[in-house]
Amino acid sequence: MVTIDQIDSAVKDFEKTFRHPDLPPIEQSDLYLLRPLGDQFGWPSGYPFGDRYGIYAICNDIQVLYIGKASQQPLCYRISSYFRYGEDKKSCVVAAQHVWSSEPSSVVTWAVPDESFFEASALEEYLLARFIDDLPDNRIGRRKI
Repeated sequence: MVTIDQIDSAVKDFEKTFRHPDLPPIEQSDLYLLRPLGDQFGWPSGYPFGDRYGIYAICNDIQVLYIGKASQQPLCYRISSYFRYGEDKKSCVVAAQHVWSSEPSSVVTWAVPDESFFEASALEEYLLARFIDDLPDNRIGRRKI
């Protein structure tokens, strides 16, 4: 089981180990809720850093289910392929073509600097190599470093 804190710690390790110290930092978003939790919610407002490139984690209530990247289009395009409006035109539902090991409840994004959009691919590979056996819905490329 992988948590957001573990992913964030690994992103910081990536920054220290592989990036030049003069580059702008990789920015982490707040938790974006796909369904209301009390008076807090994200859906249907825009995804955090939706206009930027980076990586995203799709989570259930206790763990990260999936890590993905958006390096050729901004994050909002990639993340929005997973979720749709429900029949009530208000709630969030999983898009029909996606099957999850458990119900996604939130998304967290990490945005790379615009001038180094290509870092999203390297960061995703780094995180997958580190956590692949603990990410139930990342099925392709199962290898560890």
